[in-house]
Amino acid sequence: MQTVKPEWAPLQAQFTSLTLDTRILQIASELQALQNEVEVGYTVTPSDAQDSCNSILRKIERYVEWTVPELLPSRAEDAEILVNVARFAARLLIQEKAWNNSRVVIEVEQWIEQLQILLNHV
Repeated sequence: MQTVKPEWAPLQAQFTSLTLDTRILQIASELQALQNEVEVGYTVTPSDAQDSCNSILRKIERYVEWTVPELLPSRAEDAEILVNVARFAARLLIQEKAWNNSRVVIEVEQWIEQLQILLNHV
């Protein structure tokens, strides 16, 4: 069985100790905070950085769209929340790392891997 990185362990413990409904509410709250940050400060000007951003976001969205319905088959709105969380978290990463796209890809792929491990514990 895969384990999360040490820095993700508190999040895993927090998630596994909560009911699903509580987790969804928490995710929605975190999404709002991320969205506010992104809307205030997110700018990627070079077109190659924007293309890289779009490609990464599509990859994350596809992963979450494929995974979450299996976990929550009757809760499409929850899947949409998780897709949005993935999107905004990726944008925050990209905002910080836009100067080095290959590093963005590596970091986001690691983030997806950790998200997958967390979702497997839901």
